[in-house]
Amino acid sequence: TGVGRSVDAAHTVDRDFLDQQLVVVFEEIGRHLVGLRLLGDVQHSGVSLNSGSACYEVAVTLSGEHSDPAWRRRRPPLPLDMRFSVDRGVERHPGVDYRPVLLGGQPLRLIRLTTRSEKLFDALADGATLADAARATRVTHGKADQFARRLLDASVLHPIPPALPMPDTTVVVPVRDRAESLDRLLRCLPSVAHVVVVDDGSTDNSGEVARHHGADVIRHLHARGPAAARNAGAAAATTEFVAFIDSDCVPSADWLATSLAHFADPDVLAVAPRIVALGPTDTALRAYEDVRSALDLGPLPGPVIPKTRIAYVPSAALVVQREAFAKIHGFDEVLHVGEDVDFMWRLQKYGTIRYEPEATVAHDHRHSLPAFARRRAQYGTSAAALARRHPGQVPPLVISPWTATAWIVALTQTVPGIAIAAAVVEGTARQLPAKLNTVKDAKSLGLRLGRHGHLGAGRHLASAAIRTYLPLLGAAAIVSKRARRALVAAAVIPNVLEWRERRPKLDPARFTALRIVDDASYCFGVWLGCIRERTVAPLRPQFVNWPGRRKVSEDS
Repeated sequence: TGVGRSVDAAHTVDRDFLDQQLVVVFEEIGRHLVGLRLLGDVQHSGVSLNSGSACYEVAVTLSGEHSDPAWRRRRPPLPLDMRFSVDRGVERHPGVDYRPVLLGGQPLRLIRLTTRSEKLFDALADGATLADAARATRVTHGKADQFARRLLDASVLHPIPPALPMPDTTVVVPVRDRAESLDRLLRCLPSVAHVVVVDDGSTDNSGEVARHHGADVIRHLHARGPAAARNAGAAAATTEFVAFIDSDCVPSADWLATSLAHFADPDVLAVAPRIVALGPTDTALRAYEDVRSALDLGPLPGPVIPKTRIAYVPSAALVVQREAFAKIHGFDEVLHVGEDVDFMWRLQKYGTIRYEPEATVAHDHRHSLPAFARRRAQYGTSAAALARRHPGQVPPLVISPWTATAWIVALTQTVPGIAIAAAVVEGTARQLPAKLNTVKDAKSLGLRLGRHGHLGAGRHLASAAIRTYLPLLGAAAIVSKRARRALVAAAVIPNVLEWRERRPKLDPARFTALRIVDDASYCFGVWLGCIRERTVAPLRPQFVNWPGRRKVSEDS
């Protein structure tokens, strides 16, 4: 297909081999869909990303276009002793030509395997090393590497790196007025070559605590912000790797070793652990943060790729290759919020950033509601600055016009409107089986994907209504009874559904109330940031897959 040829050209790989032996055809199946939650619950808690961004996972078309720069550069080979696991959201379906078809990945895609590639996939899925899988299927190491790389980039496979001795690493801890937390952190750090504590204008005895634990201390007379503190610590490092960890964190015993193991792949430039809540869930706010922290990206691993499920990783805990850090000049010190998102997106152009939830770091979240709301508002202010630096990467909502039409006419709350919405949903869902013509059960699968996609998109729309467009919807609610009903529905129904899915240790009423505070605070920050930056970019939705705008691939 044209899609297959354009992807081959983008990868700059052995096209003859891929066309004849290990053909991996990325079929376009998300043309009319947004918001599909097939791969598990999507965590909409980005530091500076609106929740609608995550729904892009099913809206991307693959006609030679992808948001991951890895698709446009040559890659170093994977270690031959690397093993892999299959993403738990991947589904296997029989094909019409008796060849298996895989459905999954980020963004969602259909992958048709040839007989030979099926054997290689099965060998990797069964735990064979890359070398053993290539030998068993009589494929060269280079061609097996190309195949595995593609499935890693697609989040169909995840790496299980080989066990290696832990390399010398410098741990950098930025701190400001957190002597007690710093003492707790330094007591549980693993033995490393070098620990640097950057005292960013503290007025307490943080510096003395650091020296007591044998750490080197860099002192800023005046607070310069987290980006400047991390940059100062990295500048003092001489080791191959630098591990950043905030002073209000407590890492697990194997956090650093598990993260560093991923650097066995020379394409990996940074690895981030999962950030979980510290302490008991003895208050409503703690119970809420336990399941919906802005720093917790969930239990599923994967590469960091903008506009996918893992669009960024927070810098509360992060391990980086020092040379790569220096290459992009570290964190942007102008940014005091969202500097980690900006850093990830700049670094991601040169290599892979991996999220590894098997490594965990506990974070001491805000304990009071005012502090919680202020922090969420601060996160929101970063959207405008990030939109200027990375145009098109932080839309509040990514949606197809078909889905938008269905939900907008449904919101008229009239019988004709609901009938039109149902017709649009059913009509677009019935178009999918034609795009799934390599799958034996194309009709039932297409209808399931279409209906679930529209329902998921409705939840994203509701989230965006509160998280970004609350001032507009609130103003409309003053004069319109229908707008008031829509506002209440958007604020309550998705949150009750989410409570049912997550089952936090608090009742649905308090969970919904805290979620509304969360989203409303973030919305306030977004609008405040737009005023400061004099831009409306974070308020503009992004419409994808307009009819008649399909990109035509060119053969190379």
